[in-house]
Amino acid sequence: LDLGEVAVATFSVGLFAVHPVVVEPVTWVAGREELLMTLGALGCFHFHLTARHLSRARGGSGRAAACFVGAAICCAFGCLSNAVGAVIPLLVTAWDLVTLPEPKLGRILRGTLALWVIGAATVAVKIVLPTGPRADIPWAILARQPLVVLAGYWLNLKSLFWPTGLSLSYEFIPPDDLPLGHVTLGALAAAATCGLLWSVWRRPAVFFGLAWFCLALAPASQVMPHHLQRGDRFLYLPLIGLVAAAATALVRARPLVGGRPAVLASVAAGLGLLLLLTNLSVTQVRHWRDEVTLWEHCAFVEPNNPRAHGYLAGAYERAGQAGRAEASYRKAIRLSPN
Repeated sequence: LDLGEVAVATFSVGLFAVHPVVVEPVTWVAGREELLMTLGALGCFHFHLTARHLSRARGGSGRAAACFVGAAICCAFGCLSNAVGAVIPLLVTAWDLVTLPEPKLGRILRGTLALWVIGAATVAVKIVLPTGPRADIPWAILARQPLVVLAGYWLNLKSLFWPTGLSLSYEFIPPDDLPLGHVTLGALAAAATCGLLWSVWRRPAVFFGLAWFCLALAPASQVMPHHLQRGDRFLYLPLIGLVAAAATALVRARPLVGGRPAVLASVAAGLGLLLLLTNLSVTQVRHWRDEVTLWEHCAFVEPNNPRAHGYLAGAYERAGQAGRAEASYRKAIRLSPN
């Protein structure tokens, strides 16, 4: 038993467990769709990896076929929980491309065809058909969508690496009014991500973790236009890939940490980070005590968000605080007269 690897695994699991962005999907009952989708994705991976292992074993073809069916069922479960589950086939295919000794396209497609059919059906049924053709969108708005993606990518990274000021509702930023700073930082972050992927492509585990993060984050970064530009719960599935990549990188970096003082310093730093994130998460959970405290926090974090002030006014009204409700309603109308 390698205690060093156990320590890295424990730290990585703890990092996922206490990160503040997981508070929203765990605390908010409506956010359970992210948990169910993630369960489906992990179940799909479990069955798919087992099927790949059995297909190489003598006499395991029957059990391998059963596991491929199990992977398809889990994928369907994830997609039915949340339309973002349509990225599950991408994640599984990326794993095969990165880890198979001889990644032949035909073999990969045979093992993932059912998943791709489920993913395509999810996109068609939950996204394309309900909205219909989008020919009514002006070209000027479509042309600015890449800028929206860059700004969204930066803001999501900021929530992950500097998880303060998290909110249930974030202010909607029109495509024609994007802050230049957000777009610029998003472009730099995207370039840095591409450079990082290129630098680790010979290390399959690290590369796959980063690929999981990018693929799972793509829908939340407005690659698929959505009426909600941001949401902490959208970071639940991507965080798994980021944590997995960090864990693998830490295992590879262990030989560089020489001597007992360096090891103790590393352990102390890891514990300190977990304690800091735990404190932020505990504070975040307190905001979810009731709807008044929740929307008061949202209005504090986003003082120019009319949606937050409107919901806060409704919460005050239901709590019998008419004066505060009136003030919040007036502020919401002042911020958004329509």
